Amino acid sequence: MRFLKQLALGSIAAMLLTACGGGSEQTAKVAYSSVVSFGDSLSDAGTYKVGPIAAAGGMFTVNGITGAIGASTAPSYVWPQLVAAAIVGTPSCAARMGFAGAVAPVPGCTNYAQGGSRVTDINGSGHAGGTAALTEP
Repeated sequence: MRFLKQLALGSIAAMLLTACGGGSEQTAKVAYSSVVSFGDSLSDAGTYKVGPIAAAGGMFTVNGITGAIGASTAPSYVWPQLVAAAIVGTPSCAARMGFAGAVAPVPGCTNYAQGGSRVTDINGSGHAGGTAALTEP
């Protein structure tokens, strides 16, 4: 009698496990081709990395600034770039670059974050004004 109870419990457990997807079928691994991000300086991948600003690093980070005393020359990434590197295999880059009205799109880049951006103002730091935001395609 005890053996039958254990057999019944084992059979019920096996049926529940199979019903919950415990079978041998595996779903295909999801592959991502890009990571799109929006935000402010904490996510900016180098929107202002142009002209004399690029010589000082051009990013909102204290790491990897070339020429600074004791600083590393290795690239230093913000968190969306690290996420993109882990998921896609390469760090994301700024989708738009420029400063003070001279803004150009960067093909293939998907990081739309802009240092100094505000929820209440369509124009971020250094934007010439008007009705078009720096992050507009």
